[in-house]
Amino acid sequence: MAIAKALSQNTVLGKLDLRVNNIDSQAASALAKALERNKSLGELQLDGNKIGNHGAGAFANLLRNNATLEWLSLRGSNIGPQGAQDLALVLKGNSSLKGLYLGGNKIRDNGAMVLADALRFNIAIEEFDVSGNKIGSLGITALAEALRHNAVLKKLDLGENGIRDSGGEVLLKGLKENAVLQELCLNGNRITNDMERSVQAALAVPDYVIWRTQTQSPLPQKSASADSLNFREQIEVTANESHEHLREEATGSCAAIECIEAPQQIKPTAPAIEDSPSDCIRIRTEEIPYQDLHIQGSALGSGSSKTVYRARWHDQDVAVLTLRSGEANSEATVFERLGRHPRLTRFLGMSRDLEGHRVIITEFAAKGSLDKVLADLEEEGRAVSCLVLMQCAMQVCEAMEQMVEEGLIHRDLALRNVLVFSFDVAKPRAVRLKVTDYGLTREGNYYYGNEEAVPVRWMPPEALKKRRWSEKSDVWAFGVLLWELWSAADLPYAFVTSDREVARLVTGGERLDRPNGCPDNVFALMQRCWKDIPSQRPTFRELRAELLDLYAYELAGAKISEDVHQGVQPGSDCVICFDARACMVLVPCGHQCSCQKCVQILHKCPICRAAVSERLRVYQP
Repeated sequence: MAIAKALSQNTVLGKLDLRVNNIDSQAASALAKALERNKSLGELQLDGNKIGNHGAGAFANLLRNNATLEWLSLRGSNIGPQGAQDLALVLKGNSSLKGLYLGGNKIRDNGAMVLADALRFNIAIEEFDVSGNKIGSLGITALAEALRHNAVLKKLDLGENGIRDSGGEVLLKGLKENAVLQELCLNGNRITNDMERSVQAALAVPDYVIWRTQTQSPLPQKSASADSLNFREQIEVTANESHEHLREEATGSCAAIECIEAPQQIKPTAPAIEDSPSDCIRIRTEEIPYQDLHIQGSALGSGSSKTVYRARWHDQDVAVLTLRSGEANSEATVFERLGRHPRLTRFLGMSRDLEGHRVIITEFAAKGSLDKVLADLEEEGRAVSCLVLMQCAMQVCEAMEQMVEEGLIHRDLALRNVLVFSFDVAKPRAVRLKVTDYGLTREGNYYYGNEEAVPVRWMPPEALKKRRWSEKSDVWAFGVLLWELWSAADLPYAFVTSDREVARLVTGGERLDRPNGCPDNVFALMQRCWKDIPSQRPTFRELRAELLDLYAYELAGAKISEDVHQGVQPGSDCVICFDARACMVLVPCGHQCSCQKCVQILHKCPICRAAVSERLRVYQP
């Protein structure tokens, strides 16, 4: 194949477009082999050819040996389950491919299952198309499970697969635990409008998209438009008008070719969002009609700037926050920015009440706030295990770390602003918490005025004296939150009735005492959060690492129980976060007990306390 020879010598090619050119498996293998030596190609389009399973295997080998290819489109290329399996084996460890498009093939359930397993471990793919592949319930279940663990996928095309509401329910469970997916194509399936609304309610966030076009086909179609495929910004130089011209280039200099386009162009299966806004439903801060919100009973809580109600919306319970402050729009913007992280309250949409006040709709936590849960448990005489309390602390710390990454500070971090979605006094894996109430949140360092109501008992000296806030002021509040955890939600400085007196004591050096039953190492961490000089306090990233180490130490010292140590079995959940599979083996002890995320800050095995010298990734079958 002349083009293969040309490509083997080319050093600047950025994009190769060979759609609908009757390329068979043999030619595809030659092309893939030539591209193994190419270090510049970023995008390869081969839709509508006949590469088959053998050709897919060749391109899988290309991905194994080429670290520059970022976008690979093999739509309508007669690929079956075997070809999907070859690609899946490579995708588990590939860290360069960002987009893989396999629409209109024949991968079916078996192919979808192996690809889904690869997505659980892949750390690079942002766009994935398996539309029109006759994927049944087994494949959809596997893909839903992949969504629970995948942390990078932003666009998923499942169109034209005959998915019914039962499959939609399975997908919905995975989507509710996914924090990154932004666009989902369900075009041409058999889901009802109610199911579509359920998906929207679960993931109705800025830039979230459900594609619902009725004219698309998963198979590539010819089109005369040379600009119809708009994958990524790039330098597009049409160097050839025919295959004969390609052969001529093969005998001459190829160093100047930056883009090769085949004479026939096709329109992509997935709609080009930027160019075809009518082809999809785009939800940008969904405006929910207030009459669709059925308020349940009286207010759950009320403050100086907002009132919280429970409501029903599309057959689910939601929280309705009516904002009365002059900064309602900025508060709503913060909810949009933060409402996708798994440890922060999920943002569903916005509305306006009958009086014109801005209303924010978020997910509802039936168990309420963590301070109420802990106080109720104490009244019942039920003690919460230290492992569970540490799990609570780690989840709150993870939420705060995300806020710091967004350049935001909370300014009202306390147990009352931590919502409980599931809880068990003895089982850390049952704990699911989310930080809420961003009403005081601001960008970067912030100075407040005298008229603001502020949480004095959670405030550091610099905020009390100089009215200055930063990440380190939130760290101080986190130390107080730790104190609340180990004191069963007691009020800080409860013996002092006046907030003004509390402020005087704190600025004078007074600190909270160690709660009864609090481990010395945990109290030492609290004290580090309460350093007078903000720069001497740890960051949230440092706090999470230290909490993880304390948790591992406590876990190793705990009595062996089925719940705590179930995670040491290969293939089960990480014993640290319980959110991902334990895919990492610790050396030298050999315990497979951590996910890839948690293992990065593990210095000792959480099971046997052996020092970790190496970490090995295990791929589950």
